[in-house]
Amino acid sequence: MPNQYAAPVQFFLVLVTIWHKIPRLKTGRPRPRDIALEKFHAKKARPGRKPSGGRASSSRQRLRLINACISALHIHGPSRTTVEKVVAIAGMSPGIVRFYFASKAAMLVASLQFLAAEFEQRVLVPVAQLRNEPVRALATLVDLYLDPDIASPRKVSVWYSFWGEASSRQEYFDICGQKDARFAEMVRELIGNLITQSGATHLDPAGVALGLIGALEMMWQDFAFQTETRIDRTAARRQCMGYLRSVFPQQFGRLPVPVRTAAAAPPVSVPGPLAPGAEAATGREQQWLANSWQIAAPESAIAAPGDFVAAELVSGPVLIVRDEEGVVRAFRNQCGQRPHVLTVVPRGHFSGAIECPIHGFASDLRGRALSDRASEGLITLHSHIQDGLITLRAGRFGEGPPALSLEWGTAQPLAAGFASMDLVVYAPWRMLVEHWLEFELPEQPAGRLAGLLAEPQLHLEESSGRIRWRGRIGSEARGWSARRYATLANQPGSAHWNRLFVPPNEFIERRDDGLSVLQVIPVAADQCRVRWLECRPASETARTTAMHYLAHRLRAAWLAQDTEAVQSAHRARLDAGPRAGNDLPVVIAVAAFRSTLARHLRDARVAGLQSGPS
Repeated sequence: MPNQYAAPVQFFLVLVTIWHKIPRLKTGRPRPRDIALEKFHAKKARPGRKPSGGRASSSRQRLRLINACISALHIHGPSRTTVEKVVAIAGMSPGIVRFYFASKAAMLVASLQFLAAEFEQRVLVPVAQLRNEPVRALATLVDLYLDPDIASPRKVSVWYSFWGEASSRQEYFDICGQKDARFAEMVRELIGNLITQSGATHLDPAGVALGLIGALEMMWQDFAFQTETRIDRTAARRQCMGYLRSVFPQQFGRLPVPVRTAAAAPPVSVPGPLAPGAEAATGREQQWLANSWQIAAPESAIAAPGDFVAAELVSGPVLIVRDEEGVVRAFRNQCGQRPHVLTVVPRGHFSGAIECPIHGFASDLRGRALSDRASEGLITLHSHIQDGLITLRAGRFGEGPPALSLEWGTAQPLAAGFASMDLVVYAPWRMLVEHWLEFELPEQPAGRLAGLLAEPQLHLEESSGRIRWRGRIGSEARGWSARRYATLANQPGSAHWNRLFVPPNEFIERRDDGLSVLQVIPVAADQCRVRWLECRPASETARTTAMHYLAHRLRAAWLAQDTEAVQSAHRARLDAGPRAGNDLPVVIAVAAFRSTLARHLRDARVAGLQSGPS
């Protein structure tokens, strides 16, 4: 837009905004002129982002502020949380806060109300629907109460900060007092129904319920002082279920125990499917996952010295920084004094130092301690850059397998613009991996891929366990998004779609319009998390932008379908018993993954025996 038209257009936009906000004058909120200016400055503060209107956009911005407020409360507590700290985490203008909240106190209360409503919908409502099945209801209660989405260290610390500080205790009682009472009454009712059904009339429902609530609360208190990587949710569930089993041995003694110690695990000889109720990952599996190379971010995301990216990988939270000399360095996103993250912001810039917001300790951009009180600096991770991607490994620096090589040939460089999001799947991590190997890397494309991809080529690398898939984009795709993508992809000529599975948990997809990375991360015995990373090419055109948008839609549809299918199959397998699906034939990719897993566990066990006492 020519400069001579910029001022009149901006003035016209301000007038339109004021006109639409006039009805708000009677509500006691800020004047329309202030609102318009705040929105204008918020837009200027974030160049390159197109504003979206409507109630949906307003709700998203309000939710974004609430999430940022929860993070600030987790780090600073209610009394030290300020509007400036919240908007710094949210990446928004300070003035925009007044548009949604009358004061800082109103924003803090809204954050607690959000957590309380989430707890009611995600925990109280599902358990209340099982009142007539007390055994199943109590087992579900334990699972949901300890779920990482509900009982994350970030959220649990907010609950206790409101409850513990005298200045905010009344707000906690007003918002959560009745919910706490309903929760306690529901647990007493379930225990009472179970006592009636079992005939154990000598038990006191109130006392047994108090013991279960106390056990769950003790788990929460422990979570509040830990990072997610240090929390053993499987052990926490085992302890709570152990309490119920000690009181009702017949009812809970027959339930399948979802946890098995590594010592008690049977030796791996013949590769087979994951048994229902198996642990999230044995010790050797966890070691394999933690030491595997994982794509963290494109290198262009940290273009200038001081730029950083924070990510949650299979090994835990990591921090990637470019130092003063332009060298990319990777650290654990963890304070050297206490186990909490240094920053919750996914991307940003450090002005010469990495500071702990709680203890005040600081390190330079090379990870070396700057404070006299800190004896050590940050924990360094091994990093490698290839094809414009930063890959990390959590093992000891300089040891372990060779760096990840994508071998994409003449791939386009990636731009700084990328997005990362997480999805929760209520199924074991290996089950999701095998589902993808069976349906995302098929010998013959089917389902949503039918017609979009033709002439598939599948190549297995027995030594590394990698599986490469390459398909030509056809012209008979199903659905509008796939047909439109095929049309755009075939405009310059023959286009291809490349996929690579890197054991144990990483799927990489390369297209002309960018790159997608899916990482399956174990969370609990029957739960995993999918980290979804999207990157765009550096030299974008209107065609590649449209293709990237369509590919994102296709990927979202595939993930939703895969998630539902895997969760449904897992529920069916639990109901059918440990032999379910053992005799079913498997495709080549799944058989290769099971062989790789078996070989790794066998080699790790032999190495452990050799290093042990003779």
